[in-house]
Amino acid sequence: MAHTAIPRPRWQSGLLFIEAALIVSDRLPNAIDRHVASRLLLRRREAGLTQQMVADALSVTFQQFQKYERAINRISAGTLYQLSLTLEVPVQYFFEGLSGRRKKPR
Repeated sequence: MAHTAIPRPRWQSGLLFIEAALIVSDRLPNAIDRHVASRLLLRRREAGLTQQMVADALSVTFQQFQKYERAINRISAGTLYQLSLTLEVPVQYFFEGLSGRRKKPR
């Protein structure tokens, strides 16, 4: 994916505008990302672990782990695997409860 330059702000009628369409990214969390994050939060609480404890196990900052639980940042496959080991659940656990519906191929 090509990198898009950060749009330059422009002024109109004394208001600052940024071209929002250029900022939108296909990297934003989607419904599956939010579901995985909610399952992560649920399992961490069930295990009785703090965010800091799990962050330490992943070798990430507390703030980064918070972003995983809030679905602000996507969780990589490697991190998801490490989470499954840390929280003692199979990777599939994070996807349980997802709808089986899929988009039709084009």
